[in-house]
Amino acid sequence: MRFSIMLAVSPALILALSASLSPTFSGESLKLTNLLLVRDPTFNATLSFSIHDPDPLTNATALCSGAWRYGSKAWPSGSYWSCSDASIGWNMASWSNWGNFSIGLEHAFRDSSVGKPPYDHVVTFGTAVYDSEFVTCGPRGEGGEVCIQRGGSVVLAPITRVISKR
Repeated sequence: MRFSIMLAVSPALILALSASLSPTFSGESLKLTNLLLVRDPTFNATLSFSIHDPDPLTNATALCSGAWRYGSKAWPSGSYWSCSDASIGWNMASWSNWGNFSIGLEHAFRDSSVGKPPYDHVVTFGTAVYDSEFVTCGPRGEGGEVCIQRGGSVVLAPITRVISKR
């Protein structure tokens, strides 16, 4: 004698199982590499760096950069300048000198676990601290300076705040 068992699976259970298998926010630190600062008295000061957000919801990588008048402190402070991926922004969170400063970061993305559209937007914030462990500076031409991130180093920007917005 042969028996067959048929399981009835409710649509709600299928949705619950598939939702539990989708990526969730990890809160991993943002990773900054390849920082380059060039200060030249005959031109502007320029700053660039690469950023990677390893969170499984985004896995985003971008190039961030900015330029301002040499000798000024006209870098972004307070508001954020957009990176090559416009969902990521940066500013100068603090500055003592080019061997000791921090970069503030924000990254906006969607996370379906916080709500249904349009209430599924999340913004994470972090700060990367650069000091003599990660950056080295040297002269460039007359009165100029070049600062670079030490080869192979990764500066972490721990996620310090997360907001959900519409």
